[in-house]
Amino acid sequence: MAAPADAADLLYGVSAIATYLGIRPRQAKHRLTTGEIPSFRIGENICARRSLLTEWLDAQSRAGRA
Repeated sequence: MAAPADAADLLYGVSAIATYLGIRPRQAKHRLTTGEIPSFRIGENICARRSLLTEWLDAQSRAGRA
């Protein structure tokens, strides 16, 4: 069973991920299915962890400044 902190870190579904990233769901779905955005599946649902997305965004930001 997941700890409450782990559950709070989980984004469940494309809409939740898109909202967190501040992009449209269609953009999120494309980037998720191409593997650009780190994610995993629970059954047929695409999920991501806020903590991993934050790290990914930081890396994207650093790469843009290089």
